[in-house]
Amino acid sequence: EITTFHAAKGLEWPIVHLAGLEQGLVPIGHARTGEALNEELRLFYVALTRAERELVCSWAAQRRFGTRDLRRDRSPYLDTV
Repeated sequence: EITTFHAAKGLEWPIVHLAGLEQGLVPIGHARTGEALNEELRLFYVALTRAERELVCSWAAQRRFGTRDLRRDRSPYLDTV
C-alpha cells in the first residue's frame, strides 16, 4: 500500500517505509510559519508511528527536478526521533 502522511492516521502496518525525507519535502517547502511547521512535524510523527515492527527511512542525496539535478539535504525532522 502507498499512502500519504495525512491518510495514514489511525492505520498501522507491520513494516513502514518512509521515502523522500528531505528538506523541502518534509517539512514541505511552503510551510514557513511556526504553526505550519508544527503541523508538518505532527504529520511526520503520525507517519513514524504507523509501523508495528519495522520502520525504514530514506532520502536522496540528489534528486532530479525536470532537467535539473539538485543536491538534497535530509529532513531536519530526522534529528527529532
